[in-house]
Amino acid sequence: MERKTIGGFIAALRKANGMTQKELAEKINVSDKTVSRWERDDGAPDLSVIPVIAEIFGVTCDELLRGERKSAAQRTAWFVDRQETGDSQRTESNEVEGISWPASSKAEKQRQRILTVSLSQYKNRSFIAMGLSVVGLIAAMIGNFGFLRAYIGFLVGVIFYLVSVVCQAIFVNGAFLAVSDESLVTIRETGEFKYTVIRMAELSIGLTVVLFGFSLPLVIFAYDTYMGLSAQTWLVQGLGYGLISLLVVGVCCYFLNAHWLRKGIYSLDAKKEERYWSLHKRKIQYAFRLLLVLLATGVFQFLVMTKWSVSELSDSTDFYDYESFVEYMEQDIPYEYHQYIDGMTAVEPVQRSGQGDEITYYDQYGNVISEEDALRAVLMDLDGNTIVTYIKRNQSVVYIDPGRGQDRLPIRTITQDQWHVGLQRYNVIQTAFVILYGLEVVGTILLYLRKRTK
Repeated sequence: MERKTIGGFIAALRKANGMTQKELAEKINVSDKTVSRWERDDGAPDLSVIPVIAEIFGVTCDELLRGERKSAAQRTAWFVDRQETGDSQRTESNEVEGISWPASSKAEKQRQRILTVSLSQYKNRSFIAMGLSVVGLIAAMIGNFGFLRAYIGFLVGVIFYLVSVVCQAIFVNGAFLAVSDESLVTIRETGEFKYTVIRMAELSIGLTVVLFGFSLPLVIFAYDTYMGLSAQTWLVQGLGYGLISLLVVGVCCYFLNAHWLRKGIYSLDAKKEERYWSLHKRKIQYAFRLLLVLLATGVFQFLVMTKWSVSELSDSTDFYDYESFVEYMEQDIPYEYHQYIDGMTAVEPVQRSGQGDEITYYDQYGNVISEEDALRAVLMDLDGNTIVTYIKRNQSVVYIDPGRGQDRLPIRTITQDQWHVGLQRYNVIQTAFVILYGLEVVGTILLYLRKRTK
């Protein structure tokens, strides 16, 4: 007669269920080499693992230890005997040939251990995905500040952001597969496990989206491929775009979580679900209030920024007659171009060559022209009428604004240094509004959390 062993019985059950040694090993958190030793009868499973293996294959612990299945009559008699002796532990159960078999407390502990280990592994992997997003931001900063290549920095950062999102999707799928076997975990445990996984995924992907928004100014406000964005401009604009991204993530998570809970993608126990829907309604109330506050602040910012442009915030040199203006513009004042002047309108340069005091000027077609023809400029009003003609030797002037009177006086001029000071003032006001938006969001969140804890 063939000898019945635990190892041979496990091998037969595994093959009958179409499982590999590695798949079985992953379900019970051991190595595939350990499973191989069991099946060769070089060792036996630990007693704490026996109930888990029994649940996976839909057999009883007694059958597993005997190395063979009992007949239907024997299993029915065993179940009736257990009921009569009063051994009816309140544990989870699984269906085997139409009979409900109680699961042991050891199996329950092992199941909880598997869930804990799977969740811990997923969290560790999620931290790796979030780390990739942070590395993407660092790479963008190196490209912008280290090499003065805002576009390239943004592109490298986006690559890391995409890799982070893809990795997070893979990690979520792996976590769901770890609890996909209904014989290993109950529906309730699976639902709560998936809820925790989804919330962690939202945190990871949300961080990536916010960092992406923070990086957007690198392509929106950099005026040339071979330029970097100033730290002040990036910080001011990045905080604004990052805040908008955070709000978008929050709104998406709000609706998606409710949809997934209704569809049964994940589940909560009755008490937690009741609290969830109660908080769900409260969130929409606070979100509506925050939206109104942000809209009011946005309208106020628009009015302020329309009134206080960079030119309005800059100091200026004013001229109340044309002669003094022409004399000022014909002074030979060279000025070295500064990269920090954001928002300047580019003027088609006049090419010139030569050494010392002998300079040859060329027009855009390459023809030699005189200095006066090369540097001649015309000041016009908004209707296109010529106000005054002058020779522009003063290269420090970057902004000219004629007056609004009938004779278009006074004429207001702003140098590069004055423009830079005005730009700093403008950025200070923009930063103040960004901080105000942040305080409004944080304040609303704190009020919500305070009400939530009551």
